[in-house]
Amino acid sequence: MLFPLQAPIRDYPWGSSGEISRFRGLKVSGQPEAEQWFGNHADAKTTVEVSGEQHDFHQWLGETGADFPLLVKLLAAAKPLSIQVHPGHEQAQVGFADELARGIADENRTYRDSSAKPELLIALSPRFRALAGFVERDEVERRLMLWRSRGLDASICDVLASKLLLPLAESVSWLVEGGTEVQECLTGAQQWLDSARGSSEGPGRGDDDLALVQELISLHPGDPGVLFALLMHQVDLERGEAVFVDAGVAHAYLAGFGLEVMLPSDNVVRAGLTNKRRDTTEFLKLVNTTAQSHPPVVSPQSSGSSARYQGFPANFEVTHITDLDRVSLRGSSAVVIVESGIGTLAGQFSSKTVVPGDVMFITPDEVELTTRGVSSVWVVHPTRPVG
Repeated sequence: MLFPLQAPIRDYPWGSSGEISRFRGLKVSGQPEAEQWFGNHADAKTTVEVSGEQHDFHQWLGETGADFPLLVKLLAAAKPLSIQVHPGHEQAQVGFADELARGIADENRTYRDSSAKPELLIALSPRFRALAGFVERDEVERRLMLWRSRGLDASICDVLASKLLLPLAESVSWLVEGGTEVQECLTGAQQWLDSARGSSEGPGRGDDDLALVQELISLHPGDPGVLFALLMHQVDLERGEAVFVDAGVAHAYLAGFGLEVMLPSDNVVRAGLTNKRRDTTEFLKLVNTTAQSHPPVVSPQSSGSSARYQGFPANFEVTHITDLDRVSLRGSSAVVIVESGIGTLAGQFSSKTVVPGDVMFITPDEVELTTRGVSSVWVVHPTRPVG
C-alpha cells in the first residue's frame, strides 16, 4: 500500500525563508523553515493518512506491525548549525540508559533516545556548504600561514600554531574547553577582521577559508567553534552530491537545502556555534580525531535514469529517479519524496497519482516501485528486510 505522509515544519532560528514550503508546494509560513521530519521517531510528529484519516505515524507503525527504521528530513539552513557529533550504537544505548537511570530532565539530556545516528545529506540546492571531519596537519599549517600573511597579530598566530599543530585530540580538547588562550585568540581574530573590513586587501577577500571565519565570527563572536574551521574539511556540494557523517565525525552544516537520511535518532552532542545546550565532556568522548585526506563525500552510482547512493556504513540507501524507471525495495518499506512532475507511483498491488511535494510511505509487500510521469523522485529504504 501507498500512504501519504505529512509533518510540521520546524522553525529553528537557523532555518531558511520558505525553502521547504516551496519544495512541498505549500503556502510559505513566514517563520524560519529549518526541518521537516518523516519517520519512525516519537518526536517526529509525522502523520500518515489511512482511509482519509490522519494517524500518528510512530504509533501507527507500532499498532500495525509495520516498520520503517529510518528518519528522513528536509533540511534548509540559512545560517550555520552547531559543531556536533553523533554517538554510535553502543554509546547511544549506554548514554540513554545512564541518563534515564539518573532521572535527568528532558531539557538537560544529551541522549534523547538509544539509537545511533549515522546520516547522509544530499544537496538539493545548487550549493550546500558544510564542515565535515578533520584535515591533515599540512592543511592546518597552510591555513595558519595564510592568516599570518594576511596580518593577524604574530603573537596570536604563535599561540594558534602551538595549539592547533599538536596531535588532533589535544588541539580539539583545547578548543572545546575554551580557556583564556582560546578567548584571547578569538578576540584578536575578531579585531583583525573588523579592522580590515571593507579593505580590498583585507582578510577573507577572495579566500574561502577566511571568508568562512568572517561569517562564523560575525554570527558567533567569542565562540570557540569558530576556530574549528581551521581544523575541519570545508565541503562545498553541488546539487546531487552528498556527504556521509558516521558516528563520531565532527560536522556542521553551514548553508543550503538538502535531503537528510539517518537512523531514527535525535542524539546530537554539541560543542560550538550554538546557543543550545553543549556537552563538551561527552563531545570529547565521542569525537573521532583521526585526520583524513578527503572529506566523507559520497558520489551516486548512475544507471540509466537512476542514481543510487550506497556503499557507506549504514543500513539504508537512497535512489534518485529522473524518468520512467523502477527500484526494488528489497523486502523493505520506503519513504518516497516527489520533487517534480505529475504522474504515478506504482507497486505490485497498488498505485497512486502524485504531484510535486508529495511524501509517501510504501509498505514492503509492494516489492518494487515504478514511476511514470514524474521527473524527480527520491526513494529512501533500509537495505535489510525488516521484521
